[in-house]
Amino acid sequence: MRILAIHRYFWPDTPPYASMLRTMARRWTEDGHQVTVLCGQPGYNAADQFGVQPRRQQLDGFNVVRCPLLPERRERKVVRLINAFGFAGSIVAHAVWRRDYDVIVASTMPPVVVALGARMAAALIGAKFVYHKQDIYPELAVYARLMKKGVLFRLVRWLDVRNCMNAETVVVLSEDMASTERQRGIPPGKTRIINNFELEEYGDPVELPEALKRPEGMFRVVFAGNIGRFQGLHLVIEAARELRGCSIRFEFLGEGIRRAELEAQAGDLLGESIFFHGHQPQAIARAVVAESDLALVTLEPNMFRVAFPSKTMTYLSVGTPLLAMIEEDSELARLVRDEHIGYVVAPGDQKGLVDALRAAYEAHASGRAHRDRARQVFQQKFARARALESWSALFRSFAPGTAQEQGSAP
Repeated sequence: MRILAIHRYFWPDTPPYASMLRTMARRWTEDGHQVTVLCGQPGYNAADQFGVQPRRQQLDGFNVVRCPLLPERRERKVVRLINAFGFAGSIVAHAVWRRDYDVIVASTMPPVVVALGARMAAALIGAKFVYHKQDIYPELAVYARLMKKGVLFRLVRWLDVRNCMNAETVVVLSEDMASTERQRGIPPGKTRIINNFELEEYGDPVELPEALKRPEGMFRVVFAGNIGRFQGLHLVIEAARELRGCSIRFEFLGEGIRRAELEAQAGDLLGESIFFHGHQPQAIARAVVAESDLALVTLEPNMFRVAFPSKTMTYLSVGTPLLAMIEEDSELARLVRDEHIGYVVAPGDQKGLVDALRAAYEAHASGRAHRDRARQVFQQKFARARALESWSALFRSFAPGTAQEQGSAP
């Protein structure tokens, strides 16, 4: 089959999906498909200096086509909005010009708009549209307190439901997300669960900088990811203050709009027991997590219904136990609790967070069993080969004369 895979950011850009899509496109090519990735120039993180990438190139056996977009930064909201609609228009123009794709796969970046462009393109050329949802908008924006349930919410939700209804398959990351789609009226048979996987490390090996090496005798707690609106990290800062007498070191890898606010909140703990290291290359972040005793997964209330924290895969792949601040009835909480790979704390439960951190600190001498179990769970549920085979099976089901397999991936 001829597959068009779409994401605004693609390798060497730094968001997780940028690298994950390279791995998926390579596997689809190995399966015998003709694959094209449609994206823009790198621009996700202003600190990354990749330079202008080729407009067209071949990579790992597939084609990459980069659309011309305006230079953007996260604070330039108008430019980002213009680029979102410009990218959607480029999807339609590219597909109609080529007219030879059998399947168009689009993710949720930019939200809703890119899927709208992809499903219009698929309809115009008679291709199947696969909607790969990393999160569910606009519900996520409501839970993150970025939008209220007004006219704009209803309009965007209506558009996204139409995107789903016109998709051949809607791929989500968890049963929680699948349940949310069912509540939106999406038929269960249209939804398939294929979770993300740990990222490959492209490029040359890197050495861990001295500042990121684990100090002797310290219990290291790490958070790696976006330091944004819906992680609830202010509670972690307060917990660090309550645990000041313990040999616990809290380290944050990543950037986001809340970093400066959290650094101010840390006050005199900054550089003592709380450290912000900024965005790090995937290989370095992975090495830091591997040298940590506990990894944080924190979400604001209800976020589990519309997203699954993919950092979980990286944490488990290197055997680092989890502390998940998430609702007890979520899929992730059940995983952590039932598989004995860490601790679960309800969102907003400051005391519970402190108690869990103290318990993990006091138990870290016997943490070997937790680490081994974390790796086992990763291999059983989140290994890269498992997810890629699920994608291969999905595309095999599209072959002429093959009935599409319904429901969750195995």
